[in-house]
Amino acid sequence: MAAWGLAPDVVRTVVGGTKRSPVYRGIRAQLSSPCPTDVWIEDRRGFVQYELEQGPHLAWVVFVVDLHGGDLVTAKCLCPDDAGEQITVTDLTASAV
Repeated sequence: MAAWGLAPDVVRTVVGGTKRSPVYRGIRAQLSSPCPTDVWIEDRRGFVQYELEQGPHLAWVVFVVDLHGGDLVTAKCLCPDDAGEQITVTDLTASAV
């Protein structure tokens, strides 16, 4: 996991908020690994990226977590087409409600 320069408590808040979410629990079996590929902070929000196995191709799931409460803000799946030229973005949060 890439989380250079982030304090351990920040990583725990962000990754923990992701893993407690219904969205994560609903797709964890499809993830390439339970460990995130990347964790970063922008605009007081934590971002956690995972690789998702989508047939013959990989897709990516990015979770956004509020740094103060550790609650999930949103989760998006980014899935490339077969040619790798277009990416479809799907809001996973809406489908989990």
